[in-house]
Amino acid sequence: MLATQTTGNLWFALPRIMVPPGGVDRLAFLMMSHRGLIELRSGTDQPLIRADVRREGRSLFEGAQAEAVADWVPTCRGEIDGLRVTLTWLAPLDDRGVIGRLEATNAGATAAEVELVFELRWGATLVATYESEPLDGRLSLDPNAWGDGISLAWVTSRTELALGVGRPAEGGSWHLRFVRPDGSVAWEGEPTTGDRRRHEPGVAAELHLRRRVTLAPGESVVFELHISVARDTKAACFDTRYLREQGWERLYTRTLERLAALNRNVPASLAADPQLGPLARRNRLFCYFYSLGRTLDTEELAPVTSRSSDYYVSAAYWDRDSLLWSFPTILDMDSGTAAEMLRVAFGRQGGNIGVHSRFIDGSMYEPGFELDELVAPLIALERYIDATGDETIIEQAGVAARLPRIEHELRRRRHPTLPLVATEYLPTDDLDPHPYCIYDNVLLWRGLGTLARVLRRLGRGADADRYVQWRHALRAAIFDHGVTRVDGQRLFAWSTDLAGNFRLYDEPPGSLLLLPWHGFCHPADPIWQATLAWTYSSRNEHYFAEWDEIGCKHAPHPWILAVANSLLVPQRREPALRLLRRARMDDGLACESIDEHTGVVRTGRHFATCAGFLTHALCEAHRAGAVRRDAVGPKG
Repeated sequence: MLATQTTGNLWFALPRIMVPPGGVDRLAFLMMSHRGLIELRSGTDQPLIRADVRREGRSLFEGAQAEAVADWVPTCRGEIDGLRVTLTWLAPLDDRGVIGRLEATNAGATAAEVELVFELRWGATLVATYESEPLDGRLSLDPNAWGDGISLAWVTSRTELALGVGRPAEGGSWHLRFVRPDGSVAWEGEPTTGDRRRHEPGVAAELHLRRRVTLAPGESVVFELHISVARDTKAACFDTRYLREQGWERLYTRTLERLAALNRNVPASLAADPQLGPLARRNRLFCYFYSLGRTLDTEELAPVTSRSSDYYVSAAYWDRDSLLWSFPTILDMDSGTAAEMLRVAFGRQGGNIGVHSRFIDGSMYEPGFELDELVAPLIALERYIDATGDETIIEQAGVAARLPRIEHELRRRRHPTLPLVATEYLPTDDLDPHPYCIYDNVLLWRGLGTLARVLRRLGRGADADRYVQWRHALRAAIFDHGVTRVDGQRLFAWSTDLAGNFRLYDEPPGSLLLLPWHGFCHPADPIWQATLAWTYSSRNEHYFAEWDEIGCKHAPHPWILAVANSLLVPQRREPALRLLRRARMDDGLACESIDEHTGVVRTGRHFATCAGFLTHALCEAHRAGAVRRDAVGPKG
C-alpha cells in the first residue's frame, strides 16, 4: 500500500495525498506572472483539505487501503461493521479543477447514521522556484460568484488568484469561518451570507462541508467537493459549476480513457510485470503531469524540473532535464505535447539556450554555460523528427531564429586548434577541474549531425557541410585526446585540460555508459568496455557494491538516473532491474538518489524529469532496442 499518493493534471498538482485522517497536503499550479509555482497550504501542520466518513465520531477509514486507479487516480477504501466507504480524488485531464468524492454504502443488516465531511483550511500562499517563500496577501470572500458557489480570493494590491468551491449538493451543508492567528474568529456563518470584506493578513479560511444521512441496509450515499483556482472569483466558480454540470461519471470515464491512452505504448512485457509495470506507468504519468504544467494566467505549456516543491530545485527550466530526460517519454506518450515542448524550447526559452537554469518565463536564473544544455534542443529535435517524420517542426518551432545563438556559443567555446568544445558546468551543474568534458563532447558530436540536417532544410548547404566535417574531426579528436591509460588499459576519460591531465570519473546525469546508445561507438569497443569495467568496480569511489550502481560527488549515493543509464546497456540491464525491484525510492516515484542502506529516497524527492528518463529506459530495455542501429564500429 502506498503511504502517500500523487495526482494532478496539467493545471493542478496534488503532490502529497495521505490516507484519512490525512488529506491533500497542498494544491499547486504554475503562474507566469510569478515565474514559478504557486502553492495553497493550510498555514499549519494540517493538510489543505481533509475528507472523512464518520459514524459516532469514528472514522470509517481506519485501516483503509489505498490504490491508484489507472495508476494515477488516488482511491482509498475501507470497511467497518458493514459500512463500506470510498474516497477518490480526481483531477480531470481536460478540465481546470479537482473533485473529491466520498461514497458510503451500508452492507450491514441494520440502519446506520453516517456523516460525510470535507474540511478545507487555507491560511498560506507560497511561490516557489527552487524553494518556497510566502506570497504575502490577505483573504477575501466573494459569496455570490455567479457559479452557484463561493470564491476565496488571495489579495495583494489586487486579486492574485481565487479558489472556487462549489455549493454542496442537496442534502449537504457548509459553514465558513475566518480565523485570526490567535485563534479568535473574525467572521463565521453560512458562506453565501458573508460579505466581501478583506480580512487582515494572517487570517485563515476554514470551510466545512457536511452531509449527515441515515443509510438503510443496501443504501448508498455520495458527497462531492468541487474546487478550482482561477485569476478571479467569478472564473473560479464557473470552473466548479462546469465540473458539476459535466458530472462525475463522464469526467471519471473520460479521464481513465485518457490515462490509458497516455500509457498505450508501454511494451506488453513490461505492462504485464506485476511490479515494474505499475512502476513504469505511474512514473510516466508523473513525468507527464509534473515535468510539464500549463500556466494559470497565460495558459502556456511550461516545462519544469518538477511541479512539486518537494524537489529541491522545483519549478525551474533546464534544457537538459526537459529535453534529454523527460522529452523522450513525453514524445512516446503524446507527440502533440512533445511538439509544443519544442516550440517552448526554441521560443520562450530559446534566447538563453545553454544557460545553467532559467525561470519559466525564459529569463536567467543561475548563470553559467553548460555544453550538454546547448546541444539538448538539437537532440530533442532529432528525436521528434525521427519518431514522427515531421520536419515542418523546424519552421513551427522557429528553430532558425535560435541557430545564431547556438552557432555563436560553439565557435567561441571551441578550442583554438582542436574541434573539442569547453563547458563551464557539468551535467550535475558542478564545476570540473578540466574544461573539456568527454561526455558533453559526445553529445555535441550527435548534435552536430542534427544541426547539419536542419541547415540543409534551411538552404544552408555549405554551412551544413562544415558542421559534418567538424563532426568527423570531433570523433577522431575524442579518441585522440579524450582517452587515457589506466592499469595498462585505455579508458575514456571523464574530462581533460588537453595539456596531459585527465580525470577518471562518471556522473549519472551524463554518463560515459551512454556512448554506444548515442551511436558514438560500438558496445564491443574495447575502450568503452574498459571504461564500463572501471566505472562498476571498487576503483570508482562512487560505486556501491550492495546495489551494483553508482553515484557521484554531487550526491554520493546510488542514483536513479544511473539505473536508467544501466537499463540502456545490455550487460547492465539485469542489475538495474533487480535494483528497481528492491528499492522503494519515494513511494515508488523516481528520486535523485536512494539511501545505500535502505533503498528509500535520500535526495531529490519528486524528481519528475528523472521519472521520464527512467521510464523511457525501462520501455526501451523491454523493446530490446537500447543500442542505436547506426552505431559506429569499434575503434582502438
